[in-house]
Amino acid sequence: MSLPDGYAVRRASTDDINILVAHRRAMFFDMGYRDETALDSMAAKCHSWLLTTMNRGNILNVYTAVEFRRRGLAGELVKEAIHWCRSHGVDVVVLHASPDARRLYESMGFLGTNEMRIKL
Repeated sequence: MSLPDGYAVRRASTDDINILVAHRRAMFFDMGYRDETALDSMAAKCHSWLLTTMNRGNILNVYTAVEFRRRGLAGELVKEAIHWCRSHGVDVVVLHASPDARRLYESMGFLGTNEMRIKL
């Protein structure tokens, strides 16, 4: 599946930090987390955490707003992230999947553990 017309995958930058944090918070809310204090605390800590350089393959914040779901956007985004990891010498990628997304990631080769991971 390819992206619908008008969509493109691009690398996030520090200019996107507020959107990334908002999507992370929304993702956890959509998975049933309703403790507003905990969600706010996580969001506050997320800014600096996302700006930290990591040398491991973690895919974070794969979140699609409800009105844009079922168009293949998440799958294309994850494929691009895997391609980037592979081209930068990362040999294992880990992500945490919501129950609704597990089937997508399993179809891409991720194996279910308490984490979802793929050996590249």
